[in-house]
Amino acid sequence: MISLHVVLGTTALLASTPIGPLDPTVAQFQTWNADGQTIYLRGLHDGFLWANAELAHDGGTPLFCAPSRLALTTDQLADIVERYADENSDIVTPSDEYGLVALEALQDVFPCQGQYARGARTDAAVKAAAAAAEAADAAAARPPR
Repeated sequence: MISLHVVLGTTALLASTPIGPLDPTVAQFQTWNADGQTIYLRGLHDGFLWANAELAHDGGTPLFCAPSRLALTTDQLADIVERYADENSDIVTPSDEYGLVALEALQDVFPCQGQYARGARTDAAVKAAAAAAEAADAAAARPPR
């Protein structure tokens, strides 16, 4: 049986561990195994969809405008991001946050009437990517059903 001292000591250690950036860089993401990438991409995509739903509810402009009947897979999202990074290697670097690059890629492929021009890193895009990254981290932290 685990003693109370071990539990309290472990809890204190975990509580004092500094938390780094929630969103991996492009380079970090590329080192993850396929399962890790899939879980992260699913959470990231869901976060973007939730952000779009909230923006639509509040009368705002969506982050990107994918066709309503499109069921984007994680493989397709990864392909969109990879192609965008390759085609924009002058602005996308390995140290960029993956979520921000993913958002820019989706905005490039599914633009909303000229909003969020290609490669434009607006404050809204940065905030949306951070929110989506938090959602992805929360989804990844949930125990499997």
